[in-house]
Amino acid sequence: MSKWEMVRLGDVCTINPPKKLTQDLYMELNEVSFIPMSDVTEDGRINTSNKRNYSDVSNGFSYFIEDDVLFAKITPCMENGKGTIARGLINGLGVGSTEFHVLRPNKNLVTSDWVYRFLSYSGFRKIAERNMTGSAGQKRVPKAFLESTLVPLPPLETQKQITRTLDTVAGLLAMSKQQLVELDNLIKSTFYEMFGDPVRNEKGWKIKKLIELCENLDSKRVPITSKDREKGIYPYYGASGIVDYVKNFIFDGSYLLVSEDGANLLARVTPIAFSVSGKCWVNNHAHVLKFDDYYIQLYIEYFINNIDISRYVTGSAQPKLNQAKLNDIDIPYPPVELLIKFANIVTKIEEQKSLVKKAIDETQYLFDSLMSRYFD
Repeated sequence: MSKWEMVRLGDVCTINPPKKLTQDLYMELNEVSFIPMSDVTEDGRINTSNKRNYSDVSNGFSYFIEDDVLFAKITPCMENGKGTIARGLINGLGVGSTEFHVLRPNKNLVTSDWVYRFLSYSGFRKIAERNMTGSAGQKRVPKAFLESTLVPLPPLETQKQITRTLDTVAGLLAMSKQQLVELDNLIKSTFYEMFGDPVRNEKGWKIKKLIELCENLDSKRVPITSKDREKGIYPYYGASGIVDYVKNFIFDGSYLLVSEDGANLLARVTPIAFSVSGKCWVNNHAHVLKFDDYYIQLYIEYFINNIDISRYVTGSAQPKLNQAKLNDIDIPYPPVELLIKFANIVTKIEEQKSLVKKAIDETQYLFDSLMSRYFD
């Protein structure tokens, strides 16, 4: 229960204000920022650099001014958290996707930052998701739902103090996430520096077939019948679940999963259910590759992630990367001592990544706790 007065969002914001309120400004200043949905991120960033003449975008878009709040109303953008404050607009004016709800705060009552933070709160988004209307794939949050949504309304100065705190924590979170990106880029640049372009093989390494470097365990991926799977102690993952599994597990074995549809490498995996220390069953939409040596597995992982593996895919109606095509991929094979050196470097970087990930988890927990405290 909020310690502050709860008010309807429609009583402190004008939602989707009519263009006529600012049309004279658009026509007088002419050049405006053009904001498609792709130029707004899930963490509130906005690209305002795309310039349009108002005469070219005078119909069929959403219209907003500096400090308006943009809220993505369509699935899956809404669920993913897309939204922002329209700041840095060319001439203070913007035109964008009709899939935005535009909220113009009454600045005597509420700040744009307070409205944006409330709309980005995961608790609110879950309620909004339950109130979406329309058919699958085209569901939207209705304007009426936003208008009737209750939002806590502390004094303006309190709103500003709270959002400054949230901005600080969000900034720390963004910095840590960027550090993680930079560490991933460091591994990639190290790979190119040590081994050269994986397609051109510019360093002239000996060529081997993928199957010469690993064992393809396609025939051992799943128990034959669903009844056998149900009797096992390990979970079974289908086409979609396996991706979540490999993203959320701590892997320690020399195994790789490669998607059957030709997408890039999914992840490193621990020995799976057909082995003594197995962890899960996977279905026939992934190839499971087993390596005798970790340094070879690691090299192949980054090799596959840096080539266009889809060129080995066959079929049109149902494209697949079949076992024979995968096994036959040419792999430039550097000296073993270089592979071991690369594995040692990656291991050290992965240790740094683990520390950064821990910091991200702790900061995210703090941020979520603060949001819950202020908006629940």
